[in-house]
Amino acid sequence: MAQQFAGFAHLCIMNRTQTLFIFFIALILAISGCKKDDMVYYIKSNPQELHFSKDGGLDTVAITSNSGWTVIIPLEWCKTNLSSVGTSDKTVFLRFQVEQNTTTQSRSQDVVIKSSDDNSLQSVIKIYQEAAEDPHGIGAAADRRHPIGTVGFQIGAQCIDRVDGRFVTGMAPSANSHAERWLV
Repeated sequence: MAQQFAGFAHLCIMNRTQTLFIFFIALILAISGCKKDDMVYYIKSNPQELHFSKDGGLDTVAITSNSGWTVIIPLEWCKTNLSSVGTSDKTVFLRFQVEQNTTTQSRSQDVVIKSSDDNSLQSVIKIYQEAAEDPHGIGAAADRRHPIGTVGFQIGAQCIDRVDGRFVTGMAPSANSHAERWLV
């Protein structure tokens, strides 16, 4: 009987060892066999447009991302408090400062927030600014003025007469001017 017990004990130990071995092999295969999902990066900006008066000013955009990012500003009249963020799993507030617009033309630009982890990923923030008022009060026509000054004239009714067999054309006399005639 002792021999049978020894044989049974040996069988139990063998089964336990084999069970542990099979368990560890299954665990290793489960861990190494799992395909890791590729990280899906995102960058979101809210709002996606900022509007400024001619005087410029400050405004803020919330950038939510799971990626590091860089700010690309093409024109110097707009600046931000950050130029880049290394990693971000939270919302970062990006403050925009826009200079006064002294021109009579409105202006705009696209500020790009570009992922440092995925070059194809970006968010675009459109910046708009009103034009300054024209000091002469004549709007965009001020850019087309003659450089010497403004020339005024009066248009009257045109006369066509026949003098010595020829047609003569000119301006009809008015109370404020004298009539001049030109031969045609």
